[in-house]
Amino acid sequence: MGRSKSDDNDYEVSKSERRDSDRTRTIYRLVQIERDGDEGLGRCRNISDGGMALRLSMPVDLNDRLSIAFSPSVKLSGKVVWLNGDECGVKFDQLIDSSQILSSTSHEGRAEGARAPRLKANVPGKVIFDDQVLQTVVLDLSQRGAKITHDGRFKHGLRVRILLDSGHEREGIVQWAKDNFAGIFLIAPFSVDDLGSIERLRSKSEGRSKDKKCS
Repeated sequence: MGRSKSDDNDYEVSKSERRDSDRTRTIYRLVQIERDGDEGLGRCRNISDGGMALRLSMPVDLNDRLSIAFSPSVKLSGKVVWLNGDECGVKFDQLIDSSQILSSTSHEGRAEGARAPRLKANVPGKVIFDDQVLQTVVLDLSQRGAKITHDGRFKHGLRVRILLDSGHEREGIVQWAKDNFAGIFLIAPFSVDDLGSIERLRSKSEGRSKDKKCS
């Protein structure tokens, strides 16, 4: 029994929808990645309605569950299905409209007041200002900014140098200070790889602290 003309039309629409769904869009979008207690920055190399390829420095394994944020309002979840050096493939839990997501998050990122991705850090370090050294905790980090603790003396415009126990060092300027917290604008930004894994920063910090205690 042959197909009717209506069936043929439905079949052609179905093929067209499937092609759109399978279409891979090549991009190089900054994303925020979360994995089982770790978070960091990475790059989405390409995306389709069913999955994406990521370039990242966070250690991941096959079948790891990842959450990938394109913006504060758009988070995608999926499973690692392939690994190749510093790249991995993620299959989404459900099909998405990748074209719509790329468009909406691009507009969101350019909107007035849009903020760069921020990572919850809680990484120990030191802050140097006016030839003084204070212990600090970096509470959150972005490529261009940090929220840190201090002893209440920081004022807007103060120039400081932040030394993470992991070895990373950045100079910055106090943008705001309230109680024992301060927001620092970093003169030289962190790279995406620098902030690829907060857990790695913490591990390096903890390792250095143990070495100091043993010496």
